[in-house]
Amino acid sequence: MNLPILDFDENVLDAAGIKATFFLSGSHIADFAPLAKTGHELASHTLTHPCNPALAQLGLPEMQSELDAGNAAVQGLGVTGKLTFAYPCGQTALKGMESYVPLVKERFRAARGVAGVVVDPDHVDLFNVPALFPPQSSDGSDVIGFIERAQQSHGWAVIGVHGVSEAGEYLQLTQPAHDKIVAYLVEHKSTIWTAPFGAVVDVVAACQR
Repeated sequence: MNLPILDFDENVLDAAGIKATFFLSGSHIADFAPLAKTGHELASHTLTHPCNPALAQLGLPEMQSELDAGNAAVQGLGVTGKLTFAYPCGQTALKGMESYVPLVKERFRAARGVAGVVVDPDHVDLFNVPALFPPQSSDGSDVIGFIERAQQSHGWAVIGVHGVSEAGEYLQLTQPAHDKIVAYLVEHKSTIWTAPFGAVVDVVAACQR
């Protein structure tokens, strides 16, 4: 299992011994450089985060430039090797409903999508791995239930949020909800493997060969 989180309270996770994945985009990518040195994964989320309707206006050449720019920005922080990727808004189609998944497969070693389902590691498509994004009203209980379902089925639970805020803004968790999930993972660390997205991907890919 893993807990990939965007813009979260890394102090809470570091204190708990939990490492996560930051899928980065935008103008503040460089701000995340120190996290790679403490064991967190830095990954790509494109450079400008185009999703519909903007994504539907792009063709493959424009998306190729977007992917390359985002990739270069993260690798410019000293991250080596093929990165993992997250589709903006979970969307994979461009203008004319043309898929850009082949471009992603050329550049990255796996990709995260958006869907609140536990996946079977033996059969999951590593270039569209579902991830649960809990609503900002979550108190953490729904995420813990999701993790428990994964544990019972020996599945893989990917959890994403846009950050942590006091109010729990769009796709963000409140601090109490975030801390409740972290505390649960710490309490059950002997039976639940919590790791960055890419670390789990590498194990799953090896098992699928």
